[in-house]
Amino acid sequence: TKRSIHNAVVLGAKYVVVHPFLPNFITERNDEALAKDTYKQNLDAYNELLACAMENDIELCIENMPWHEFSLAKPSDIMRLCGEFDDKYIKTCLDIGHANVFYELKPRDYIKEMAPRLRVIHAHDNFYGVDMHLMPFCGNADWNEIFATLKEIDYEYIFELETGVPDTVDNEIATDVLNIFIHTVDYLRKEER
Repeated sequence: TKRSIHNAVVLGAKYVVVHPFLPNFITERNDEALAKDTYKQNLDAYNELLACAMENDIELCIENMPWHEFSLAKPSDIMRLCGEFDDKYIKTCLDIGHANVFYELKPRDYIKEMAPRLRVIHAHDNFYGVDMHLMPFCGNADWNEIFATLKEIDYEYIFELETGVPDTVDNEIATDVLNIFIHTVDYLRKEER
């Protein structure tokens, strides 16, 4: 949103991650007319946001989504939409957990296809089919393969952990869980190199 762009300027951020718009929710992959409508509405919305982004020198990063039936969920869908715009201001955000819900594609496939515009990674884990936002290594994403692929493309941008301590964790052990997160982040930083 425009407010997010303005907030990014205030915070000194360079990127704003945006989800594709869901005018027809997530059910249009097998309905060509709805898929075209979704594409057009996203094109129009990003054109409007782009003017604000350019004015503020902020790059918009379109994030992949985890729904099989959504027509803008896969890397080819995201890159086709990005290709409609000047690549200086429209980039991509790869959500590893969202990519990992698809059986037919692996996070490495997303990394390779989105590489030219990849600026932000949301790192979390899950088990195929469900967007769970687990800590890396707690699901079935292949983190060794993910890091090997990131090294292959010389990725050097934002890599953020997108998980947290669940509300079900008792306060007495919440600090211990956070310490595990800290150690995981330290490990991930080493793997990035």
